[in-house]
Amino acid sequence: MPTSVRAPQFGAFPNWLLGLAELVLRERQAEAYLMCQDDVVFCRGVREYLEHSLWPAEKVGVISLFCPSHYARGKPAGFHVEDRGWDTWGAQAYVFSPAAADALLSSPVVWNHRRTGPNEGNRNIDSVIGYWCRQTKLPYFVHTPSLAQHVGTTSTLYYGASTWGNRIAADFMGEDRTIWEVNDK
Repeated sequence: MPTSVRAPQFGAFPNWLLGLAELVLRERQAEAYLMCQDDVVFCRGVREYLEHSLWPAEKVGVISLFCPSHYARGKPAGFHVEDRGWDTWGAQAYVFSPAAADALLSSPVVWNHRRTGPNEGNRNIDSVIGYWCRQTKLPYFVHTPSLAQHVGTTSTLYYGASTWGNRIAADFMGEDRTIWEVNDK
């Protein structure tokens, strides 16, 4: 796999945005683009599941494979829309269609975050994507139960932030089970 190293450190949001741009430029024929963080694990068989049922609507802004605990409460299994704008959580594992990736990468809303966003535009990937989805009226989908789990012990949000409470997926079935095993019950 190609590797991009950026020194000095560039910040979570700028690295993420450049990573998506590089992925789109390298893989123009891809059917989907997955951007995931280094502190996430997936349930077994997630690729096969997504190949079977990835796009829940004709137009999609993004699909989050990670579902924060407070998004899952009371939701049935499957994809559902979250419209939280800037208050969106969960950039651990995002899937974009080629059309959505192109639209996102050409959006002033996204690029202006680096100039005018909080924390010098270095953070808030999930907030920017949620806000972009709201502004473009493209749905932000989340899957319940969560297909991914946030396992990191540190955070770029602020010193001392941890992965507990709503920052984890309470309904993650684990790395050893597939979504089909959960849906069959």
